[in-house]
Amino acid sequence: MHLQADGPVTRRLVRGAVVLVWLGLSAAPAPSRGVSPDERAPEPVVSGVVAPVPSPSLLVQFARLQRRLTETLSRQVRSVRRGETGAVVTLLLLSLAYGVLHAVGPGHGKAVIASVFLGRDARVTRGIGIGFLISLLQVLTSIVAVAVLALIFRHSSLAVSAEAVWVEVVSYALVALLGLSMTWAAVRRSAPHAHGTGGLDGGRTLPGLVLAAGLTPCPSGIIVLLFALANGILGVGIEACLVMAAGMGVTVSAIGVATILARRAVLRPLRARPRAVRWVSVGLALAGSLTLTVVGGLLCVNAWARLP
Repeated sequence: MHLQADGPVTRRLVRGAVVLVWLGLSAAPAPSRGVSPDERAPEPVVSGVVAPVPSPSLLVQFARLQRRLTETLSRQVRSVRRGETGAVVTLLLLSLAYGVLHAVGPGHGKAVIASVFLGRDARVTRGIGIGFLISLLQVLTSIVAVAVLALIFRHSSLAVSAEAVWVEVVSYALVALLGLSMTWAAVRRSAPHAHGTGGLDGGRTLPGLVLAAGLTPCPSGIIVLLFALANGILGVGIEACLVMAAGMGVTVSAIGVATILARRAVLRPLRARPRAVRWVSVGLALAGSLTLTVVGGLLCVNAWARLP
């Protein structure tokens, strides 16, 4: 099989590769060595919890904006505690905006959903559904973590934040292992006797990937919950976190839909050439699964380094 070295197909492949690299880099933790103090985003501290800060890049601007939103959220929580008119509605609207912005920053939710849909055919509605599901599971994990550690075991805010890192380590390790499984499935599909151009593995790893991605507690969700708990309005804090999950779902599902549409755009001109469709599909699957494996491994190492 021979593909043209130029033309619209090649341009689409190049654009797809650039998007994939961006997703991987934005999801992976960047090194902080060689950064001047002026370039670092301030570390937001709420109720004794220090939020992780991305290294200098375009993401620093998001980190600074997140910090300002976090401070605004903390002030709004106090307004809710004082019973000010409209304080709850304002808090929920801020939480929605924070969720949309928060999902743009580092995290493996984007890498998971992009890798999944890069290697398999899917409907747009499926991309939207899985994006919102991953975001909801991450917030629910945060709620459970705070409920168990802070309310039942009476751990301090710093202890809750530190112990949640263990869940991150396990989650990221599972993502990396499932990425390896997807890579192996893609390699098997490239064998001469293999047939079909469907998913990476017939869909067997998809539920595991969604669960592994959702197991990671959202650090911002934990911060909001602990601050709400300290102010005696945990119920409102839970509502704010669920609204935050909706905002995160908007961003993550948008990545999923963009990946689905990009895959279709790459394969559409090749429909009359089954062999070309097969090999390009395998290449996309390998690119997605390898990226997921690397990102999961890097995030696992980063979380391990933050263990107390």
